[in-house]
Amino acid sequence: MLEQIRTIDKSRLLRSIGSLDRAPMRRVDAAIAVSLGLRGTAGVMTLCGRCARTFRNDGGYEVTRVDPGQRSGESCAYCGSRPGFDYFVEKGAGTP
Repeated sequence: MLEQIRTIDKSRLLRSIGSLDRAPMRRVDAAIAVSLGLRGTAGVMTLCGRCARTFRNDGGYEVTRVDPGQRSGESCAYCGSRPGFDYFVEKGAGTP
């Protein structure tokens, strides 16, 4: 429930109960950024290079890599035919 963010000191934790791999953690980071207003209408999408360029060239989107060090990706969510990487896709960013 990321709309109810609370923080506690790590010293209060008794033990670790688990951890997340990189991909789900990137989604958590993106959701927190949206919740805190750091990225207005951002969504995380897996896009191939061609589809990422299509969004960028449209002019109505800001498209940035979630993790520039990401080495492998899933299928592109837009075309479904090429492998891609996770991108923040924000509508209206950078437009007057």
